[in-house]
Amino acid sequence: MDLAAVHAALAGKSYSSVAPLCDDLFLQAASRGAATDGWPYAVHLLAHLYLNDLNSARFLWKSTPQEAKDARPELAAVWRIGQCLWNRDYAGVYAAAQGFEWSPEIADFVAAFLGHHFVVWVGKSGDSDVHTYTSWSNCGNDLSAQSG
Repeated sequence: MDLAAVHAALAGKSYSSVAPLCDDLFLQAASRGAATDGWPYAVHLLAHLYLNDLNSARFLWKSTPQEAKDARPELAAVWRIGQCLWNRDYAGVYAAAQGFEWSPEIADFVAAFLGHHFVVWVGKSGDSDVHTYTSWSNCGNDLSAQSG
C-alpha cells in the first residue's frame, strides 16, 4: 500500500486533502483485498475531524478493527478528541490534545487541527470557556514540541 501521497500532504501541510486521499487509498486497498495492518488510522481519523466530518470519523472508528484500536494508543487519543467534538466539549478537545504525547508524524497535524478550529469553537461558545481557549492559544503552546 503506497501512502506517499498522504505523507506528501502531511509534509506539505495540505491537511484538507488528507481525508479524501486516505478514503480513496483505503477503498483501493479494500477492493484489492490488501491487508490494512499498516494503515495510518490515527491520521485518517484526525483528517476527518480536521474537516469537521464527524459522521465519517465515527464510521471510520466503528469500522476500525479492534486489534488496531487496542494496539495503537495514538488512535485512541485521536478518538478521545472526536468524542469531545461529538459532545461539543471544546475544552475537552484541548485537554485530550494536550494529554497525549503525539508522534512526530501527527504532532503538527494535531496542532494545525486545534488552530484551524479555534475560531469556530470560540464563535460557538458563549460561556467562560472562551477565555480558556483564548489564553491557551496565546500562551505559546506548541504541540509539535511534545513529540520529541
